[in-house]
Amino acid sequence: MLNIAGNRIVSRIRRQLFASIISQESAYFDEAKSGDLISRLSNDSWFIKSAMTTEAVSLLRGVVMSVGSTSLLFYTSPKLAVVSLLSLPPVFLAARSVGRTLKKKQKEVQDLHGGATNIAEEVFGGIKTVQLFGAEELEYDRYATAINTAHEMEIQVGKTKAAFDGVVHVAANGTLVLANQMTAGDLTGFLMYSLLMAGNVSSLSGTYAEMMKSIAAGGRVFDVIDRVPGIPSSFRATRDQADERPIHNPFKHGGHKPLSISFQDIEFSYPARPDVTVLGPRMSLVINAGENIALVGGSGSGKSTVALLLSRLYNLNGGKILVSGHDIEDIDPAILRAQIGVVSQEPLLFAGSLADNIRYGRADASDEDVVEAARAAHVTHFSDSLPNGLDTQVGHRGAQLSGGQRQRVAIARVFLKDPPIVVLDEATSALDARSEYHINQALKTMTKGRTVISIAHRLSTIKEADRIAVLKGGEVVETGTFEELVRSKGAFHKLVAQQLHL
Repeated sequence: MLNIAGNRIVSRIRRQLFASIISQESAYFDEAKSGDLISRLSNDSWFIKSAMTTEAVSLLRGVVMSVGSTSLLFYTSPKLAVVSLLSLPPVFLAARSVGRTLKKKQKEVQDLHGGATNIAEEVFGGIKTVQLFGAEELEYDRYATAINTAHEMEIQVGKTKAAFDGVVHVAANGTLVLANQMTAGDLTGFLMYSLLMAGNVSSLSGTYAEMMKSIAAGGRVFDVIDRVPGIPSSFRATRDQADERPIHNPFKHGGHKPLSISFQDIEFSYPARPDVTVLGPRMSLVINAGENIALVGGSGSGKSTVALLLSRLYNLNGGKILVSGHDIEDIDPAILRAQIGVVSQEPLLFAGSLADNIRYGRADASDEDVVEAARAAHVTHFSDSLPNGLDTQVGHRGAQLSGGQRQRVAIARVFLKDPPIVVLDEATSALDARSEYHINQALKTMTKGRTVISIAHRLSTIKEADRIAVLKGGEVVETGTFEELVRSKGAFHKLVAQQLHL
C-alpha cells in the first residue's frame, strides 16, 4: 500500500514539475539546460519515491525495533541501559551536522548528473553534426569527464556516510565493555539486545543519510515547481502560480477580422545577454489591419525578435505592443497566441504521424479539416505516394522527412489554425523553385484578409509585400513599397544591391 501511495504521489509531483517547466517563459529556457530538467523529472523524482517507500519503511522498522530493544535493555539492566543511552545524544548531534553535509553534497551530485544528461541530450540531438565533424572522441571525453566528476562526488558522499556509520557503531556498542558485571544469563541477554539496538541505530543512520539525499533531490524538484513564470500563464495546472490578473479576451467576438499591430518605442535585450540591445531604444512600427509587411535587414538586425515579442515569448524592457489597440501585457498569453500563426525557418515536428503534426495547429480539428490543410499546403503532393499517407510516422523531430517536406507540414499547421495574424519567417526557404511557386500560391490564399508579417531575405518574397520595413541596428530606418525604397537609394537599396551583386 505504501508503495502504491508513493507511486501515486511521485506521479503527481512529476506532472506538476512538467506543467511548471512548460509554463515558464522563453527566457528561462535560454539559460536552463534541457538535460538538467530531464534529470529532475527522472532521477530526482526517483529519489523522492525512494524516500516515501523504501526509506520510510526502513525508518518505521528501525524506530520500532530500536524502541523494543531499548525496552529489553532496561528490563535486563537499567544501569547499563542508561549508560548505553547516554551515547545517543552525541550521535544525534553528529547526525545533524553530517546530514547537512550529505544534503549539500548530494545536491552537487544531482547537479553534476543533470549536466551529464544535458551533454548526452545535446549530442543525441545533433548526432549528424557530431559525426560529420568527427567529434565522437571529443563528445565522449566531455560526457566521461562529467560522469567521472559526478562519480568522484558520490565517493565523497559514500565516505562521509561510512565514517558516520562507524561512529554510530562505536557509540552503540561501546557500553558492551561494561557487560562483564552481569551474570552469564543476563550477559547473554544483554549482549543480544545491545547488538539488536546497535544494528537498528546503525540502520537508522543509513536511512537518515538516504533521506538527506532525497531531501536534496526534492529541493531541486520543488525549486522548479515553485518558480512563478516571468510571463503569466493560464495553463490550468499552474494557474494558481501565475500573476493574479483577470483573463482579458478582446478578440472573442472578432472572428477572423484582420488585426492591426503597433510597436511603440520598443526597447529589448535578451535576458541571457542584457548588455546587448537587440531592438530600440525607441523602435516603432505600425502595421495596418490586413496589411502584408515584409521585415528586411542584415543578420542581427532584430527581424525574428519582432515576431517573438509580438507573441509575448519575452517581456519588453521598454515600450509596448498593441494588437487591435490592446496592450498585449493585458491579454492572456494563450489568447494572444491563438491569434497568431507562425511558420519558422526551421520548423520543429514531433514524433507522430503527418496528421498528428498538422493537427498540432488545432487539436479539435476533424480529419477532413486536416486533409484540406494538407492539400492546401501541398503536403499531399508527397504524402499520397507514401503507403500510409497522412498516417505516416515522421520520426524524431521529423527525421524521416526532407527539409522542404517539414516546412510544408509547418505551413499546413497554420492553414489549420486559421489565425488573423500570420508570421512567415522565411517560410519557403527550404523549398525548391517549383515547390516555392506552389506554396506561395497557397500562402496568397491563406493570407488573404489577414495581417501578415514576412521576415524575408529573398527578393521574390519581398516584392509580394504591400509595404517593406527596413531594420538596422535595432531600429526601423525605412518603410515604403519596393519601388519607393529602391528609388530612395537608402538602406534597402544597398541590401538589394548586395543580393544582386551590383
